[in-house]
Amino acid sequence: MVAIAQANGGLTTMNSATIIGIVDNGYYGCLLAFGAQLMGTVDQTASASDLASRNRSVVKYRESFKEEAIHMNSLNTVTDLSLSRRTVLGGMFAVAAVPLLASCTTSGEGSGTTELRVGWWGDDTRHEATQAALDLFTKKNPDVTIGAEYGGYENYFEKLSTQLAGRKAPDLVQMSVDGYPALADKGVLLDLNELVDSGVLDLSSFDAEVLKQGERDGKQVTLPMGLSAPIVLTDNTKLNELGIEFDSTDGFDGYAKTALAISEATPDGYWGSADGGGYRGFLETWVRQDGGLFFTEGGELGFTKKQLSDHFGYWGDLRSKGAAVSAGEQAVFQENLDGLPLIRGIAALDASFVTIFAGLSGMVTNELGFGAMPYDDPSNSGQAPTFGVSFSIIATTDHKEATGKLLDFLINDEAAVTALGFTRGVTPSPAFNAIAAAGLSDEELMAKGITYIDSLAEFAAPAPAPLPPRAGEIQQALLRRINEEISFGRLTISEGVDNFFSEANSILEK
Repeated sequence: MVAIAQANGGLTTMNSATIIGIVDNGYYGCLLAFGAQLMGTVDQTASASDLASRNRSVVKYRESFKEEAIHMNSLNTVTDLSLSRRTVLGGMFAVAAVPLLASCTTSGEGSGTTELRVGWWGDDTRHEATQAALDLFTKKNPDVTIGAEYGGYENYFEKLSTQLAGRKAPDLVQMSVDGYPALADKGVLLDLNELVDSGVLDLSSFDAEVLKQGERDGKQVTLPMGLSAPIVLTDNTKLNELGIEFDSTDGFDGYAKTALAISEATPDGYWGSADGGGYRGFLETWVRQDGGLFFTEGGELGFTKKQLSDHFGYWGDLRSKGAAVSAGEQAVFQENLDGLPLIRGIAALDASFVTIFAGLSGMVTNELGFGAMPYDDPSNSGQAPTFGVSFSIIATTDHKEATGKLLDFLINDEAAVTALGFTRGVTPSPAFNAIAAAGLSDEELMAKGITYIDSLAEFAAPAPAPLPPRAGEIQQALLRRINEEISFGRLTISEGVDNFFSEANSILEK
C-alpha cells in the first residue's frame, strides 16, 4: 500500500480497490469536467430515488475528461483518510442550525406559464441528476417549465458568449472558478444578494468564507457548488511491486528521493514521476509554503521570479537525474487526462485533483492511490479546498424571482439535494452535504473525495482571493508552455521566468 496519511501514529492508505462510486469535480482555477461517450440517451424522467441509487453505483466514463479549473491554497496537518462516517457527518457535514426548505412554490412573474432555461456542462451522471432535480421543481410548480441546455465543457463558454451577445442566454447557468470573473466584470451576472435580501434565496447554510470566493466587488455573483483539492496520484500496483512507499509528509525533498528511487528500480522508459513543472497545483503549493500566493487580492501575481525559478529548477533537476519523465513524454499531456504519464503507464507518481480520482482509477487496470501535495510542516502545507463549479443567474433574465426560487430549491429542498448528490463535488453547505451523503458507505465517501475534503476543513488556511479574469490562461496554458520550452532546452530557466512574468502580466492587464 502507498502511505498517504498519518494519524495517531499510523499510516493510512487509499486505493481504487474499494471504489464503488464515481464523481466528477466540478474545481482549481482546476476543476475538471468529465464527458461521456454516449451509449444511450439521458434519462430525463428519473426519480430522485432512482438517481440516489445510481449515484451509488459504479459509473464508467466513456469519453476523455476535460479540465474545469480549480485551485487550492493551504493544508495544515497530515490527512487521515480513515475517518469514520461519524467524523464525516459530524464535521463538515454536520447539519447547520437552519431548517431546510421542504418545498418551493412559484406563481411565475406575471400571468401564464413561466419558462425558465438552465445551462450546464458535465457527464451523463450530472445531466441525469440535474434533470431529475429540475423535474422535481416543475412537479411542485406546474406553472413553470424548464428548458435544459447541457453538453460538454469544451464549447460551453463560447456558446454562452454567443447567447449573451444575442440576449438569449439561459436564466440559470453553471460557472467555473476561472470563467465567472470576466463575465462578472462585464455586469452579466446578477448579484445574488438581491435575492437573499428579498427573502427569495436562502444561503445561510453555506460557508461564509467559501461564499467570498464567488464575490466580485462585494457582489455575490456566483454560488460555489463544488470543492476540490490537488493531490499526488500514485500507482499503488507499481509501488507495491517495487516495495517503495510514497509519504506526502516527507515534503518536496522526500518526493524527489522517492521519484529517483522508482526510476532507478525500473527499466528505461519508466520514470518515478511526471514532470510537475507545468502543473499549477505543484507551483501554488510551492509558493504558498514559501510565503507567496498565486494571485493577490488585487488580481496580480503573488510570487517572485526567484520562487518561480526555484520551482522550475526543482523539476529540471528531477528530469536531469531521470526521476521525472522526459520533455517529449510530458508534452503528450495537454490537459487531456488520458495523456497523464501515470495513466499512460510510464510513471508511478503524477498530479491531479481529488474529486476526479475515481474517474482516473477507471481508466487503468492498476490500483491507484493518492496523497496530499508534498509538505513537511503541518502548519504550512500550502493546500486547501477551493471551488471549481458554481451557479450564477444572468442579470438580464426576465424571470429574476422565479430563477432565484429555482436556485433556492436546488440547494435547500431535501429531494432536490438527494437527486443532485455530489455530481458537482462537495458543496460549501454542511446541510446539503449531510443529505447528499446519507446512505453512502465509507468507501464511497472516500472514493468521491468527500472524506478527504472534509478532513482538510479542519486545518486549511483561509481560501485564496477570487481569481482575476483569464487566470486560467496563466495557470494552465502559459505555465505548461513555459515549462515545456525549458524542458526542451529552447529557453533557459531565467528566460522562461522572464517570459512567464511578461506574458502573465500582459494577460492580467487586458
